[in-house]
Amino acid sequence: MRALRITLIVVVILGGLFVAADRIAVYMAESKAADKIKSSQGLTTTPNVSIKGFPFLTQVVGKELDEVDVGVDGLTTDAGDGRSVRVTELDAQLHNVRISGNFSSASADRATGSAHISYADLSQAPVRASRSPTTPRAPTRSRSPAACWASASPPTPRSPS
Repeated sequence: MRALRITLIVVVILGGLFVAADRIAVYMAESKAADKIKSSQGLTTTPNVSIKGFPFLTQVVGKELDEVDVGVDGLTTDAGDGRSVRVTELDAQLHNVRISGNFSSASADRATGSAHISYADLSQAPVRASRSPTTPRAPTRSRSPAACWASASPPTPRSPS
């Protein structure tokens, strides 16, 4: 009975150490990812990065993360004609994120997001005339991923006919 108790205590302690190591690794990875996004996109503020899923260490070994949330506040992006638009808040959820072999880049199978642009900033943005009031226009292409996220919308599911 005593051996069983000692074994159980050791297992609980090792489990607690694994969970602690996993959470420390997540914190460090989130910090590194935020710094990389900040430097690669030329941001003035550090974005918020949250890596979801448990255990994190097994996801890293498999080089695929379940979900990564990225939030950027106070982003300024190109409006397409040389003028800039201030995006107050940008949130993106990246799903099934595959990490490159050397951990220098990553790509997501699916991404959803939202952007908040104040009315004052939106009214400053250039207006493009469309061909007719009912003809939708495609979003402007931009080199800035933030601008792409701000203009992207998820596909609308269609019901079978």
